[in-house]
Amino acid sequence: MADFNALEVIDDKLFVYSNTSNFKDWLANKSLVLSTTVVDGVSFIDKLLVSAFQNNLNPKLLLATCQREQSLITTKAPTPKQLNRAFGAGCTDSGDLTGITGLAKQIDLSAATYKKWFTAAKVPVIMSVDDATKKIDIQNAATYALYKYCPHIGTRLSPQFKKYGFYGNFVLWQIWNTWWPEDFA
Repeated sequence: MADFNALEVIDDKLFVYSNTSNFKDWLANKSLVLSTTVVDGVSFIDKLLVSAFQNNLNPKLLLATCQREQSLITTKAPTPKQLNRAFGAGCTDSGDLTGITGLAKQIDLSAATYKKWFTAAKVPVIMSVDDATKKIDIQNAATYALYKYCPHIGTRLSPQFKKYGFYGNFVLWQIWNTWWPEDFA
């Protein structure tokens, strides 16, 4: 496994849209629940793939995000709360929603938010993270977008580690690195 780098969590080329030919089979092997879930009249994975394509994002980013936020890929029986907050889009650290609930809205808002921050990135840039207790020198647009979406490093050195364990962008990187290690080779 590659080493985590908080300044460059993932490479920009991994962030943008890539071939999705095997994601339906991949999801069926990982999550029987989500592989059969219907969202807005289409399968969960089709909805996710369309949103990823429309926002020029790698579907792996969205899959790793819903795992980081609600363990949705590996949960055997997701609760309505997990589905409503599937991607953490529009959620605050205290868990309050800003009116964005439901799996379809979560997929679309997550993708649009990541695209917005990736496109807006002017790097390198110093950014406050972990409840503004740290400043780090962000090295690429993908990492900028990840920290704008979730402003936590989430390692043992993070201020909330004792309360939450591993969390934040470390967990997203860990999920990605575990599920698709070839991306970090």
